[in-house]
Amino acid sequence: MLENWNPSDHTCTIKLNSGGSHSATSVVDVTQPDGSVLRSATFTLGSTISSYVVEIDMATSVAGNTFYIAELDQYAV
Repeated sequence: MLENWNPSDHTCTIKLNSGGSHSATSVVDVTQPDGSVLRSATFTLGSTISSYVVEIDMATSVAGNTFYIAELDQYAV
């Protein structure tokens, strides 16, 4: 969940690292009634992995105009 999110000023990229870097194959943002953004990232991997690290790169183009991750949930299938 991203709070104080403004897509004009902010970027947030999510990757998985499991010995190699995997980019999301699908990213969907849903604006919640309180203005926060629920971002869902889906990864399609070519093979099974036993461990991974989530890499999140965040940036703002306007000093003082920040956002933050209010909630992070992970599901593996």
